[in-house]
Amino acid sequence: PIVMMYAGNEIDFENISSENFPTATERARLAHLDPSAVTKYFDVMIRCILDTIVGYGKKHGGVFGNVKNYYGVVEYQDRGTPHCHLLVWIYGSLNPIELRQKLRDDETFSQRLLTYISDIVKEDIGYLLKKGEILTDEMLEI
Repeated sequence: PIVMMYAGNEIDFENISSENFPTATERARLAHLDPSAVTKYFDVMIRCILDTIVGYGKKHGGVFGNVKNYYGVVEYQDRGTPHCHLLVWIYGSLNPIELRQKLRDDETFSQRLLTYISDIVKEDIGYLLKKGEILTDEMLEI
């Protein structure tokens, strides 16, 4: 709804319901007709994330701790919507050399980090399979 507002559409939030609210297709069409509205909304959202979650420049930082700095790159997906890849440096965290050494020397740390990364990094390759086909270990063998 916020993108629609930036695009100049009036929304009666007092009387909003699923019956009088535009469908996802209609909202996407409106967003494509006004890319500046999408950009304005994206800017507001990223600024909120940096302020409230990352907490850059705040005395006690954000949810990750006290932030030294951050770097973000904005990309546009095939459907034209922006997304951001954000790298955040935290005070007190390991620098790359310390991290490499700890990974090499501390098996428990290495396993915990690998488990964490395996848990959060996902890739959907379902589009490579035929309808109804299930991925098997044999398919992954090279």
